[in-house]
Amino acid sequence: MAIGYPTGDAYDPFRRSWDLGPPPGQNYPPFWDDGEDVRTGGGGEMARFLLEDVRSFVAAKVRVNPEHQGLFGHSFGGLFALWLLFQNPKAFSHWIAASPAITWEESFLLDHLSRFDASAARAYVHLSAGEWEGDHLAPFQTQAPDAAERLKEKAKTRTIAAAQEMAAALSKHPGLTADYETYGGENHMSVLPVAVNRAIQRVFALS
Repeated sequence: MAIGYPTGDAYDPFRRSWDLGPPPGQNYPPFWDDGEDVRTGGGGEMARFLLEDVRSFVAAKVRVNPEHQGLFGHSFGGLFALWLLFQNPKAFSHWIAASPAITWEESFLLDHLSRFDASAARAYVHLSAGEWEGDHLAPFQTQAPDAAERLKEKAKTRTIAAAQEMAAALSKHPGLTADYETYGGENHMSVLPVAVNRAIQRVFALS
């Protein structure tokens, strides 16, 4: 089951920033002229909605196995998934974070990692990113007017390196099995359908 918004666009960036941004969050300039300030930090309510409301809704529709459930998130969703793992590692048996925004807001997620206790958890964590989310631009981006700015942003976000480092750190916890995969020929947006397909495979292939 996927969670989205009542919009004809691919997603609602304003609501998504709040819903998937772990607390305490920060304030940012509006996305649009005359728009509201963008806020992050509503991840606690999203977690409650997901674990209580959504689970109850799904369980009323189909038969589910409470011991074998997975959570998938891409980009901000990947950040949210990892944050929820640190808060409640028993909530899911499989955690899939594709292109997670680990370095978002001064890499605060690493503080959660440093305090993480997975001693009572038994879970599988899969992190991934597209080939063109590392130090190099995708071929179609190399001649773009903003190529230099894109490279500077890549050096800041470190999507591939941060995900690899996170997988290595999580694999040191005895209760977790963690790994990382790079999807060839994909960038931050094109990686999504590939990552969704792999997430389904991972959840149903590993117990």
